Amino acid sequence: AWLGWLRDVIGQKRLCPTYLITCREGLHDAERDLLSKLGIDIINLAEVGGVDDYYSAYKFLFEYLKELPSVWKGKVKFDRLDYEKMNDEDFYDNVVRKVEEMRSVRESYPGWLILPKEHENDFEGADGDILLMGKLYKRVTDDRLKLRFLYEINWRLNVAVIPHNIDWFLAAIEGIVEHLSEVKNEDDWMLEDLFLSLLDELRLNGKNKKFIKLCAKLLENENIISPRHIRYRQALYEMTQYDDKRLKSVLSEWDVDLSDYVNCLQKANILYYIGEELEAFHLLEECKTTIARFLLQNKNDLYAKSCLVHIQKTMKWCGKTKEANHEDLDIYAVGESFDSITERISGKVYSKNSVRGYTREHKFRIGSYVNSWNMGSSGYVPEYLYPCKWWMLKERIGVSMFQINQDLTSHCILKMFEYSSEMAWNMMMLSASSKVVDEVLGREQLAQITKEKANEHFDTYFP
Repeated sequence: AWLGWLRDVIGQKRLCPTYLITCREGLHDAERDLLSKLGIDIINLAEVGGVDDYYSAYKFLFEYLKELPSVWKGKVKFDRLDYEKMNDEDFYDNVVRKVEEMRSVRESYPGWLILPKEHENDFEGADGDILLMGKLYKRVTDDRLKLRFLYEINWRLNVAVIPHNIDWFLAAIEGIVEHLSEVKNEDDWMLEDLFLSLLDELRLNGKNKKFIKLCAKLLENENIISPRHIRYRQALYEMTQYDDKRLKSVLSEWDVDLSDYVNCLQKANILYYIGEELEAFHLLEECKTTIARFLLQNKNDLYAKSCLVHIQKTMKWCGKTKEANHEDLDIYAVGESFDSITERISGKVYSKNSVRGYTREHKFRIGSYVNSWNMGSSGYVPEYLYPCKWWMLKERIGVSMFQINQDLTSHCILKMFEYSSEMAWNMMMLSASSKVVDEVLGREQLAQITKEKANEHFDTYFP
């Protein structure tokens, strides 16, 4: 009778979870399985300690529902202690405590694909913290603690969307690659994210031979890293080389996992870009079906819901929205659109920053002046950090090849030439591979232009 009522009132496509709340001793597993297949979860309050009848069961339930959910905090305080003067035991204990603090924050992370604006301050100065962490890392002698230390720092950089281009950090990951056989099996799960960060930095900073060699090595060790993540980075690399034949080969070797929503999104965007709109659309349709099934049991999962925002956008680009199923799933999408994120970051990209170093400020009275020093922040300079951050976010959701905002794209690439010509070149080659550039210059001619000449040809790329 209740199932019939659900069908009549909620409809056949019941996406919201349905719970049967009861208080029964000895509830049979067969009954659980039957109801689970019908989309119903059983909450058996008899399993709660101290509950022995319906009165105490419902008293517990209503008290529990009144409790406010805890608010996640991502801040980790890195004290500027004089670690050099600590004895080995105190130093070790301090590093372990810091690793545990970072681990606790990571494990309680709600799952947003892109960190919301209200939590940005929790990671403020994370790029400065990593400089201090480098000094600590060099003194750690326990290899397993070193690996955990690197992994937690890498996670914080990924969440904060901060470049990993820090010498000691990349050298440490390269050291793990060289001694891969020495890593214990129970620690393998930490390697994937570290190696992907290394691949991204090698690719973005023009270390092509190292990038190609590392891709080949990691593809031989599928038990360590999923090939689909390497294929995405290979595809981006081939796009900067304008090698269409090799790009299509990478795409054909790229097997997605429909439960990896971001990887599906990344491949779909590349397919859409090269003109395979229908294939891109069908891939995201399957992915969206997988999300629908998942949300039946996990309606509050923020990772799935925040991926939906960008999946919807790409499906609209494909121009097949009338054919799309699961329109009622769209209400579950949570998070900022990339246009909104772009607007938020652009304010910091364009902001004028104070001059670093020695300055002399003249006062109203003749001969009156004040000397001052402005050393800036302990981390990346903002005019490098925010163009990088915007670009890394574009790559995360697979839209680096699209000119989301042409003026901002131009500004970011020009700024990048002042700090990293290799990264600026990569940004320009991906962004410039638009139909506008094809018409103005042509791909073959564009690929022949050297990096040294890239800056003076910039106006041709972005007329």
